[in-house]
Amino acid sequence: METTTPVPGILFSVRNAEPGSNGPTDRVHESGSELKKVTEDFESLFINQMLQVMRKSIPRNGLLSGGIQEDVFTSMFDTEVARHLARGDGMGIGKKLYEELLALQQISREQASDQ
Repeated sequence: METTTPVPGILFSVRNAEPGSNGPTDRVHESGSELKKVTEDFESLFINQMLQVMRKSIPRNGLLSGGIQEDVFTSMFDTEVARHLARGDGMGIGKKLYEELLALQQISREQASDQ
């Protein structure tokens, strides 16, 4: 069963597959640590994309252009900066997403217990 819950501007589709099962289930994780990690990773990806777009807006001249080596380095650097920022307070996206998903899990638990 797939649960789709609208949130202002965002559509969540929650599908968790049980090991050894043939399809998705409505299993809710007891530990919030896995959810915390996922929302932190999401914020890290968002920040990384933002850094890449910001870097593309900077004009490059031939003197300081390092070619493919510079591109690889800056890509790796942006990824690590994004991870570091997301681990701390970040932009608050991961924290807000974590809070919203926890609330959705609580609602799901309450609805399941009512049935």
